[in-house]
Amino acid sequence: GIFSRVSYGSLADSSYAEFENELDKLPTDIRNQFTLKKSPLRIERVNNSGTVYFMGYGGSNTSRTKSFTPTNKLSFVVLEETQELKSRENLEQARASFQRHYSLEHVKFIVMGNPPPQKSHWFNQFILECKDDADWDVIHITWKDIVPLINDYDLKEILKTKYKRPAFYDWFYEGIPTGGFGSVY
Repeated sequence: GIFSRVSYGSLADSSYAEFENELDKLPTDIRNQFTLKKSPLRIERVNNSGTVYFMGYGGSNTSRTKSFTPTNKLSFVVLEETQELKSRENLEQARASFQRHYSLEHVKFIVMGNPPPQKSHWFNQFILECKDDADWDVIHITWKDIVPLINDYDLKEILKTKYKRPAFYDWFYEGIPTGGFGSVY
């Protein structure tokens, strides 16, 4: 499978590091089935039975994913922080590149991102399109979904923001695009 972010440079300290931490928690006999590679970032399973690739797909080169060829067919693709892309073209180019290598069934293509404040931002428009498309499942998550993980200080700040800056709260904590927050139209 693939884990991808707009910037390849941010993967080592984020998704890749999370995989590494979780692998280290596994019993030794299971952990020893995986080799972590740093250049390029990837996790390989013994006997070439699977690889997780970590890739960047953003920037001015919208074709950067076209030459990607995995060792095995892909069963999942996860695109993180997608709202950071300057345009939808990077997303569509990556999607086209990766789907050529899908396994035949049960492929998961997951697009994650935080909605920008501007309703007209391409990412917000993309999410609206996906909501109306039966081939997509759109899951909207807010701070309320992770309350057990929020410390008391942060919870207090969230609730203060709700009353002091309602439009900012709606966007920042509820994920509802509410305007431009200083953007020029």
